[in-house]
Amino acid sequence: MSASQPVVTVLHGDDEFAITRECTRRAAMIAQDDPSGMNIIRLDGQQASQEDLRTALNTLPFLTEQRMVVLNAMPPRQDSKKFTAMLDQMPASTILVILLMDTYERKHWKAVDPEKHWLAEWCKTRSGQAEWLEFSLPAPFTMPGWLQKQAKSMGGKITPAAANRLAEWIGNDTRLASLELEKLLTYTNYERTVEVEDVEALSINNTQGNIFQFVDALAEHNPTQALNQLHRLMDEQESVQIFSMIVRQFRLLLQVRELLDDGKGLQDIPGEIPEIRASLVAEKMARQARRYDLEQLKEVYRRLLLVDRDLKTSQVTPELAFDLLVVELAGKG
Repeated sequence: MSASQPVVTVLHGDDEFAITRECTRRAAMIAQDDPSGMNIIRLDGQQASQEDLRTALNTLPFLTEQRMVVLNAMPPRQDSKKFTAMLDQMPASTILVILLMDTYERKHWKAVDPEKHWLAEWCKTRSGQAEWLEFSLPAPFTMPGWLQKQAKSMGGKITPAAANRLAEWIGNDTRLASLELEKLLTYTNYERTVEVEDVEALSINNTQGNIFQFVDALAEHNPTQALNQLHRLMDEQESVQIFSMIVRQFRLLLQVRELLDDGKGLQDIPGEIPEIRASLVAEKMARQARRYDLEQLKEVYRRLLLVDRDLKTSQVTPELAFDLLVVELAGKG
């Protein structure tokens, strides 16, 4: 391995937007010497065999000095000693980037503990050759500032009041926030500052209401109504935005259901879940959460993660994935 720069980088955390952006930035550096993309290999960690991984890591670059392997998630049941041995033996011309998406719940990472995980320990012993980078979602109360900074980096501006209004709706979903900013800045032609009126003009309230109706239809096991609401949402927003909002809604419902099961009341929700600030929204969330039990919500959330994986690996179109999801979830009586 070369000691001049890290050749193994782990991007870990729950800020998918930031992780993807960092990975794209690194891939662009490789692509400068090879616009064809032949020296950038992407592997699905859940599907790739050990031999697939070994071959990808040890293949020499084509007409350039370096090639990049992006591993999306760790392979299941990976033998830690065999895996780190592969890393130690791969040529210095290979740059490996491992994406470890995680969930932060109750002050702990759910899938990987960066303080104890064997790969994190290996990175610590390979100073200068390996690095472990954390990408955590911003705290909800910092999102207005994040939105203003992001708008500036995109070549536009948003007022503090407009940033507050947008943050109230999207919480700390940075991917959705970036998409909404792009839409708002395009709406204002990047010439004037985005105002509260602009945020509200782009159907935020209507979209949020439709999300609630969509989830209600799923809870009522009414696939026809759920599909109608879903297609209405898709007429208003891009599919990636719709999916982000649905995932966020069920993530919050899961948190609310856990609070209710722990004996917490409606008045406790805003204090326990900063993304739910308004009492009216807390009331709606509690009403919806009571229509599911905790295991049902966990199952829905697991199913959404599978859809997310299929979409990212282009195994299915968004329209088909959403329709199948609705039929499956709403059809379960």
